[in-house]
Amino acid sequence: SNAMIVGEDKSKTGNALLFSGPQVGFVAPGFLYEVGLHAPGFDMEGSGFIGYPFIMFGANKHIALTATAGYGNVTDIFEEKLHPNDPTQYFYKGEWREMEKRTETFTVRGEDGKPEQVETVFYRTVHGPVISIDEERGVAYSKSWSFRGTEAQSMQAYMKANWAKNLKEFEEAASEYTMSLNWYYADKRGNIAYYHAGKQPVRNEEIDERLPTPGTGEYDWQGFQPFEQNPQAVNPDNGYVVNWNNKPSQEWRNGERSFYWGKDNRVQQFINGMEEREKVDLEDLNEINYTASFAQLRTHYFKPLLIEVLKENQSDNESYPYLIKQLEQWNNLKEDKNKDGLYDAGVAAFFDKWWSITHDELFAQPLGSVSNLTQEITDHRYGATLAYKILAGEETNYPWMSKEEAEQIIINSADQALAELHEEKGTKAENWRMPIDTMTFGETSLIGVQHGYGSDTPIIEMNRGSENHYLEMTPSGPKGFNITPPGQVGFIHKDGTVSEHYEDQVQMFANWEFKPFLFDRKEVREAAVSITDLNVSE
Repeated sequence: SNAMIVGEDKSKTGNALLFSGPQVGFVAPGFLYEVGLHAPGFDMEGSGFIGYPFIMFGANKHIALTATAGYGNVTDIFEEKLHPNDPTQYFYKGEWREMEKRTETFTVRGEDGKPEQVETVFYRTVHGPVISIDEERGVAYSKSWSFRGTEAQSMQAYMKANWAKNLKEFEEAASEYTMSLNWYYADKRGNIAYYHAGKQPVRNEEIDERLPTPGTGEYDWQGFQPFEQNPQAVNPDNGYVVNWNNKPSQEWRNGERSFYWGKDNRVQQFINGMEEREKVDLEDLNEINYTASFAQLRTHYFKPLLIEVLKENQSDNESYPYLIKQLEQWNNLKEDKNKDGLYDAGVAAFFDKWWSITHDELFAQPLGSVSNLTQEITDHRYGATLAYKILAGEETNYPWMSKEEAEQIIINSADQALAELHEEKGTKAENWRMPIDTMTFGETSLIGVQHGYGSDTPIIEMNRGSENHYLEMTPSGPKGFNITPPGQVGFIHKDGTVSEHYEDQVQMFANWEFKPFLFDRKEVREAAVSITDLNVSE
């Protein structure tokens, strides 16, 4: 997910701005629903997850809020030492203890299609649920998470955030949220704030966070660090905060989950957009989001490096000067503005090929048979960051190759990519243009569960929030625009009949169009298709 907040000094209007881009998958019906809640003393509009009794992305009269996944290191696996004669006993603090035991009965469909009863036994240690038992090695593995038993508290914290009228009240709510999220705030006084929320365990310094923790008691968590020590910022000097699930501060760690972070992160597109502009408004935020959504991620770091090496060697290949010019003129976007089904920039095909060949040279060949398992890491933030450090000659703990060897990989990959394109499509970049990748709002959720009816409408692929809110907190309240595709979240009849609004925001989303953020009573009534009054009497 991604977010941007802008304070009064960076804002063209002097009002605080907030952009919201939660990424929870493109599904139909939508996983996010949009709603306006208005009652005496309370007005709020925005969107949230189905089933949640609060707004996660939106605004009330006083403040606007949004969130992104924090990826904090708030879970650990403990390795329990089992009794040699009884695998349901484990050694903890000098004595053998019985695991808690619970038996559940499930009704499942058998191979013959008929329902049958199946009993499953679940175990728990002091550290948490047992997720694996290895009797042969005499160990079991249990899982601890810092927010266990406080899930309802986190829901209550979000409710408090919805009712917050000022920074103090919002910060108090953030301090009570126990799961790992990044919270963002903007108010009508021009203030902005960011909090890396969640309970952070204090671990024994002797353990390796990448490996299971010995569960015999000596290495248990030593409590939780105070909320004040979590990364946070209130009205920062640069006037803004941007995030794309990236590292919340330079010194912050998240143990074995560190592959989620890295130098080559898409948040750099937000940073570039902010730094290129002295001040911004909502339209600027929209342009920044557009660029980030269609950017070929590797271009920020690798394209300048590639051009530099090509220029140093352009006398060796007559195609290099032309290629350099094409790369320099490219806006780094994989977009299709003329809607012809092809990416506008032909050189994008070259860059994609070049990176794929370079990646395989650095990772696939050395890793061999396991490269398919590791590609999700090596071809993303972690691996791309390491690749850049190697190719750019930055100091690393793993000096895999000399500068000359790294330069040769860059050149060889460029030569191979050019040769393939020349053979397949000729020497002119306009002939290299490739068909756009498309996506649909499918029936499968973010976690891979088929849960919906889906949509067959294809649109150009983009790395963008599942919904977008652009809000300006004026002295009189929030103003702005938004889009919440695919459309109305509603009931689907047994015969498959859906609302006429079921996917009426899909093409708007594809065309980068928005609808107004309707907040006050007058705006809502003027836009209403129908109004129903409910009169309740005793």
